[in-house]
Amino acid sequence: PDDAAAHYNLGGIYRDLGDCDQATGEYRTVLELDPENAGALINIATCVSSRDPETAVSHYQRAFQIQPEWETSGNLNHEFGLTLLTIGDEQGARATFGKRFAAASPAERGSAQRSLGQLSIYGGRFDEAAEHFESAALLHQEVPQSAGRDLLFWARGEVARGQTARATELLDRAREVVPMTSGWIWMHSIVGLAYLAAGDLDSARQVSVGLDTWASQNDESGIDALRRREILA
Repeated sequence: PDDAAAHYNLGGIYRDLGDCDQATGEYRTVLELDPENAGALINIATCVSSRDPETAVSHYQRAFQIQPEWETSGNLNHEFGLTLLTIGDEQGARATFGKRFAAASPAERGSAQRSLGQLSIYGGRFDEAAEHFESAALLHQEVPQSAGRDLLFWARGEVARGQTARATELLDRAREVVPMTSGWIWMHSIVGLAYLAAGDLDSARQVSVGLDTWASQNDESGIDALRRREILA
C-alpha cells in the first residue's frame, strides 16, 4: 500500500483500460507518497483535461515546476497548450507553443508552427494558419510523416473556409510524402476522409483502393485496420 511505483503502474493499467477515474485515484495515491512525482501530475492532467480543464492546467503547471524541460517536450507542450485554450486562455496557449521555437531541431520548430496553425484555425484566422502550416512543412522536409500531417491540417483549414480546390492540392501533396507502410496507414485513411470533406470523391476512392491493396499484401492489425475501415464506411 505504501509503494508509489506499484500505484503508478496500477494507474497506467487502469488508464490503458479506459478507466480514468480509477487511474486518477491511483495517481493521487502516488502523490500522497511522493509529492514531487511529475509523471503522476501529468497523468492526472491528461486524465481530467476533458472534464475538468482547470484542474488539468494546475497539474501541468506543478509538473513543469518540477521538470521544467517537459514544458517544451513534444506532445506535452501541445496538450498543455490545447488545455489552456479550453479554459479560454488563447494567449497562454500561443506563448506555450512558441516556447518550442528555441529548440535547435528544425522538427521541433516545425511542430511549434503546426500547433500555432491549429490555434489560428480555432480563431478563424485561415491566412495566418496557412502561413504556419507552410512553415511547418518546410521545417519537416526531412521528416515526411510530419510534413504530411502539416499538409493535412492545412487542407482541413482550407476546407473549413470553402477553398476545396486548394485543399485537394494539399491532400495530393500529403499522399505523396507519407509512406504507405504499417504505422502510417491511419494517415492515408484520414487523407481519404479529408478528400470526402473537400468533395473529391474520385481521390477518396483512389485512397480506398490503395488501402485495400496494401491490406491484401500485409498483415494489418490494431489502428491500421480500424482506420482503413473508416473510409470504407
